[in-house]
Formats: sequence, C-alpha cells, structure tokens
Amino acid sequence: YQALGRESSDVDKERWISDKSNMQSAIYFLEALKELDEYQQIIDYADEMLFYEPKNKIILELLAESYLTLYEYEMARQTYEQLFSINQNHLFAIEISKVFVEEEQYEKAYVWSEKAISAANTNEFENGQSIFQRGEVLFYLSKSCQDSELTFWDKIVYELALEDYISAYQMGQYNAANRKKSLE
Repeated sequence: YQALGRESSDVDKERWISDKSNMQSAIYFLEALKELDEYQQIIDYADEMLFYEPKNKIILELLAESYLTLYEYEMARQTYEQLFSINQNHLFAIEISKVFVEEEQYEKAYVWSEKAISAANTNEFENGQSIFQRGEVLFYLSKSCQDSELTFWDKIVYELALEDYISAYQMGQYNAANRKKSLE
C-alpha cells in the first residue's frame, strides 16, 4: 500500500471495520493515526473500539495521550484515572498529577504524586520518577503563590521541592539536576 502511494492507515482501518471486535487491528489503526497526528480521529474511533473491550490498556493510553495533545485535560484525566483503576501503574498517577498541575489544582496534584510514589513499588527508577513529580508539584505551587519577594512559606515549599529533586536525582532522574541547581 505504501508503494502504491496509499496510506497504510487505510488498510488498518479496512481490517478493523471488517471485524470490529479484532482489537489487534484496532490498535494498529490507532497507532497509524497517531503517526499521522490525527488525534481527533483517534478519540472518535477509540470510543467505538472501547465498546468491544472497555479495559484495553493500549487503546485507553492512546486515547489519553490524544486528549492531552488536544488540551482536553478533563477527559485526559478521566481516562488516566480509568487506566490507574485497571493497572496501578505509577506513570498513570504521574500523568494525572501533571494534569492537575496544569489546571493549578495543586492539592489534588500532590495527592496523585503520592499515589505514584506508592505505586512505584521498590523500583528505584520508578520511585525517582514519582518523587520528581512531587517536587514539580511543590515547585509550581510555590511559583504560583509567589509575589515579587519570597516569603518564609515560599522558601519552605521550595526547600521541600529541592529535597525531592535531590532524591530523584540520586535515583537516576537526571532531569532533576536543572531544578536542583536553580533552587540551590
């Protein structure tokens, strides 16, 4: 199909339409749409696909990513919450926390960063990712509350964020280094 100049997504779509209960064809079709940056189409088709298999993690992840890309934070959050209820993966909790930070709901973002830490189990790298997110929540909370001068409470929250960045860095989260340096 590619040699003939047709989009391979057309083939995937035809395969899925011929048997809508075939989730493998559905996933190939959604991934082809993702490569084409057709996020609205992913949302439209994923909703129909989830009718056949409502707890398909791959389809739900593609749906959540599409909502995020299109700045539909409420729908992205709901989809990630659904994913977290299916699989207690720390990455889903981190994404929910990021959405709440984006919406400036820092208390909820902090709660979800704590859930991410709990879900990370004993894996040091996963713990580092989760602790980094908690540091991000604290950092953006302080930044949003800060006036022209730093208050005592701003400094305390920044100090807590710094502790998280240091811990995350020690656990292999090297993106924490920049935040750590700026807060120090």
